[in-house]
Amino acid sequence: MTSKEDYFSRLNDRVSLYSIEELGKVADRVHLFLRMKNRTDKQIKYVQDLIYQLIEIYFEQEQDKEISELKENLLDHISYSSDPHPDQHLFEFDYCKDGLALYFIGCTSDLDAPNEENMDPIDALGEIVHWLKDDETEDGFIDAEPCEYFYALSLSLINDAVSFIKLIGKKPVRKGNISLGVSHPITEAAMKAYKAMCYGDKIKTEAMHESQLNKLYKENSLLKEKIDELSGIHKKEEIKKVEMLKKATDSRHKKNRAAKMLVCQDWFEKKSIYKTAMEAAGYYKTWLESKSYVYELITIRNWILLYAKEKGVRW
Repeated sequence: MTSKEDYFSRLNDRVSLYSIEELGKVADRVHLFLRMKNRTDKQIKYVQDLIYQLIEIYFEQEQDKEISELKENLLDHISYSSDPHPDQHLFEFDYCKDGLALYFIGCTSDLDAPNEENMDPIDALGEIVHWLKDDETEDGFIDAEPCEYFYALSLSLINDAVSFIKLIGKKPVRKGNISLGVSHPITEAAMKAYKAMCYGDKIKTEAMHESQLNKLYKENSLLKEKIDELSGIHKKEEIKKVEMLKKATDSRHKKNRAAKMLVCQDWFEKKSIYKTAMEAAGYYKTWLESKSYVYELITIRNWILLYAKEKGVRW
């Protein structure tokens, strides 16, 4: 998945009443929320590209896992049976000094794993939206709500719909010319944009309900806090907590960037040593811990994969 040509400004363009009236409504709702969060066109573009890159990594990861499981099952089958295995046509057999080696020669569509054909980007983002927290930078979103990533994806899909409209030479027409359910590239992209917006709305609503519950818990704790105020220490402690929280947040973002740069620069110099990004991540997890940085293996692997794509390195 690569960056697409822009036919639609992420925050400023309005969708004219082409064939689909609903598309403009989706754009207006998504625009409103992202403007309220003070997001910029540049930030949204960065996040959209990052989402597609991580989705591609997710598909590759799931396909590699499926191939590995098939390979193990096939080797187990061969070890105790001479009967053909239903999946053996997906592999090429080779005998070497270490024994039997299997090489996948099938198509990714033969695998029981997510790919571009059987999973749309909205569902894929739902599987990996938690990855984006560790990739927050000033170039994209800082302290973003998960729904913002679905809204950014919705705008990308609106761009797809608008590009189809412009490429086929459509001109603005009256309302109701083509309904949202008609099978058409424009409506297909529009329906995905609507789905992404709905996912974002659902996550936002759940977060709002959780916030309301937390508010109730906080209100119940106010009685104790008011007692503390009488002793004259409450206000001082609250100010200290706010200052410490801001300092901790700033420090976390700075630490994320520093750790990522340390790993990527060192890996780039030694990239020939590691056969896979996961192997490299295993080394750098321990390496970072020796420098007092603690990160999940999947986070470090994603840093390396994204940096490799940026530098044009192929595994």
